[in-house]
Amino acid sequence: MNALTNQETDRLAAQRVSELQTANDQLKKEIAEHIRLQSQLRQSHKMEAAGQLAAGVAHDFNNILTVVQGNASLLLASRTPGSPDYQPLRNICDASEKAAAMVSRLLTFCRQQTPDRRPVHLGDTLAAIAETMSGALTPKIKLEAHTAPSLPLINADEMMLETLLMNLASNARDAMPNGGILGIIAMPVRIGPSETSLNAEARPGDFVRLTVSDNGEGIPAEILPHIFEPFFTTKPHGQGGGLGLAAVYGIVKQHDGWVEVQSRVKHGTAVHVFLPVSAANESRPAVPAAAAPPPPPRRPAARETILVVDDEPDLRELVVQVLESGGYKVLSAGSGTEALEKWAKRPCDIQLLLTDLVMPDGLTGRKLADRLRVEDPRLRVIFTSGYTAGHSGTELADVKPHNFLAKPYRPAMLLQVVRECLNRPCEAPTVTKQAA
Repeated sequence: MNALTNQETDRLAAQRVSELQTANDQLKKEIAEHIRLQSQLRQSHKMEAAGQLAAGVAHDFNNILTVVQGNASLLLASRTPGSPDYQPLRNICDASEKAAAMVSRLLTFCRQQTPDRRPVHLGDTLAAIAETMSGALTPKIKLEAHTAPSLPLINADEMMLETLLMNLASNARDAMPNGGILGIIAMPVRIGPSETSLNAEARPGDFVRLTVSDNGEGIPAEILPHIFEPFFTTKPHGQGGGLGLAAVYGIVKQHDGWVEVQSRVKHGTAVHVFLPVSAANESRPAVPAAAAPPPPPRRPAARETILVVDDEPDLRELVVQVLESGGYKVLSAGSGTEALEKWAKRPCDIQLLLTDLVMPDGLTGRKLADRLRVEDPRLRVIFTSGYTAGHSGTELADVKPHNFLAKPYRPAMLLQVVRECLNRPCEAPTVTKQAA
């Protein structure tokens, strides 16, 4: 009897040990999963912080670029191709264009570019750029693109999608210097709760998954968490600016999606982009585009008076010089407060306010415009900024594209936008809540 009791005791003890071991294994698994999700969340916060920092740098850099680009363009316009300084000035203009393009990609990462989102069939977009994409690949790389026949619509900006695809294809190409297969697959997926637990940015719902894959060199595990950071690159100096994947990340976030990357050294890389399905019905008939209104009649620049407001002295001086060369009378101010003083003492009517949006002393360009248009509803307004119209900042969120001039800009573009604004019928003022 005692022997049976001892056997039963041993069995129960062994069972208990097994249960404890199972519980311990499960606890270790949950802790590891918690640590992994925390790491993803920290990386997401890190990317957000990097985006905010980069946006501020890009804004200031665009101010500098406007001065460089504008003055070089003015000097170049007065030179002939045979002049000794013609080519150096041409080089400055070209370099400033490249710098502006780089800042534009940086702003895409920061999600400061405004997407023109509408129902899009990703398969059509992929087919439209397949030829361009093939031309960018080496002869040893084979492109294999497939889309599901029942692919639903997504709400997207087609130009941004093209940028995303070309950047991913470019990185895949560079990962296969000896050739290989570039695969692009678009298919519908339904994400459930179990899948969201694997990625801190994922959420349940219906999505289109765009996968761009290669069988190239792969990405080391220690590098993988950094590939979307701006200016991070493993390419040799001069062969990559580290903004291609940063732009991809920004575009995906602007489209309410997320990115997952799988990679093994010597076994290639797969980038999965998840984009939410549009609520639009694909069978809904397309609404014909309204006929474009006839362009306003051209007329010579009159002697209108323009109030220029910008806190950057060099940039303000350039703008005044360009506008005066176009036949305009110009008043200038370095702040909103100074602009109000110039407005109060104005010797004649001011037809146009050209103001930077980000201004010191608490009186932003938007608030200044609201106050002046209360006094004169006929006043036309052009806003400028190193950011882009419509981004999430409160001062830019509802700025209309035709009332906005993004920095950097060339003198010819400044004169064109000013003339078009003055020729356009005056709009009724819209006072923001902040100014009301």
